Amino acid sequence: MNMFKDYTMRWWQVSLLKLSLAAFGLAIGATWPGAFEGWLLWIWLVFLLPAAYLSYVFYPEMWKRRK
Repeated sequence: MNMFKDYTMRWWQVSLLKLSLAAFGLAIGATWPGAFEGWLLWIWLVFLLPAAYLSYVFYPEMWKRRK
Protein backbone atom coordinates (compact mmCIF):
# COMPACT_ATOMS: atom_id res chain seq x y z
CA MET A 1 0.00 0.00 0.00
CA ASN A 2 1.45 3.34 -1.08
CA MET A 3 0.42 6.02 1.40
CA PHE A 4 2.07 8.84 -0.58
CA LYS A 5 0.36 8.56 -3.95
CA ASP A 6 -1.19 11.58 -5.64
CA TYR A 7 -4.82 12.28 -4.93
CA THR A 8 -7.06 14.99 -6.32
CA MET A 9 -9.63 16.40 -3.95
CA ARG A 10 -12.77 18.27 -4.84
CA TRP A 11 -13.36 21.73 -3.37
CA TRP A 12 -15.91 20.46 -0.86
CA GLN A 13 -13.54 17.72 0.34
CA VAL A 14 -10.83 20.32 1.00
CA SER A 15 -13.41 22.45 2.81
CA LEU A 16 -14.34 19.51 5.03
CA LEU A 17 -10.67 18.85 5.78
CA LYS A 18 -10.04 22.49 6.71
CA LEU A 19 -13.17 22.65 8.84
CA SER A 20 -12.29 19.47 10.71
CA LEU A 21 -8.71 20.62 11.35
CA ALA A 22 -9.90 24.02 12.58
CA ALA A 23 -12.42 22.35 14.91
CA PHE A 24 -9.73 19.99 16.18
CA GLY A 25 -7.38 22.91 16.85
CA LEU A 26 -10.08 24.81 18.72
CA ALA A 27 -10.95 21.74 20.77
CA ILE A 28 -7.31 21.14 21.73
CA GLY A 29 -6.77 24.82 22.52
CA ALA A 30 -9.87 25.01 24.68
CA THR A 31 -9.15 21.76 26.49
CA TRP A 32 -5.40 21.99 27.15
CA PRO A 33 -4.30 25.64 27.09
CA GLY A 34 -1.73 25.19 29.87
CA ALA A 35 -0.11 22.19 28.22
CA PHE A 36 1.18 24.26 25.30
CA GLU A 37 2.25 27.46 27.09
CA GLY A 38 5.94 26.59 26.95
CA TRP A 39 5.70 25.67 23.28
CA LEU A 40 3.80 28.72 22.07
CA LEU A 41 6.72 30.28 20.17
CA TRP A 42 7.48 27.00 18.40
CA ILE A 43 3.83 26.44 17.53
CA TRP A 44 3.64 29.90 15.95
CA LEU A 45 6.84 29.22 14.00
CA VAL A 46 5.49 25.90 12.75
CA PHE A 47 2.43 27.79 11.52
CA LEU A 48 4.07 30.95 10.16
CA LEU A 49 7.05 29.53 8.27
CA PRO A 50 5.08 27.12 6.06
CA ALA A 51 2.33 29.73 5.64
CA ALA A 52 4.86 32.30 4.43
CA TYR A 53 6.46 29.79 2.09
CA LEU A 54 3.13 28.69 0.62
CA SER A 55 2.06 32.30 0.18
CA TYR A 56 5.33 33.10 -1.59
CA VAL A 57 4.97 30.12 -3.93
CA PHE A 58 1.25 30.04 -4.67
CA TYR A 59 0.06 33.66 -4.73
CA PRO A 60 2.11 34.67 -7.80
CA GLU A 61 0.86 31.52 -9.53
CA MET A 62 -2.76 32.44 -8.76
CA TRP A 63 -2.33 35.96 -10.16
CA LYS A 64 -0.82 34.57 -13.38
CA ARG A 65 -3.94 32.48 -13.99
CA ARG A 66 -6.29 35.44 -13.59
CA LYS A 67 -4.67 37.52 -16.34
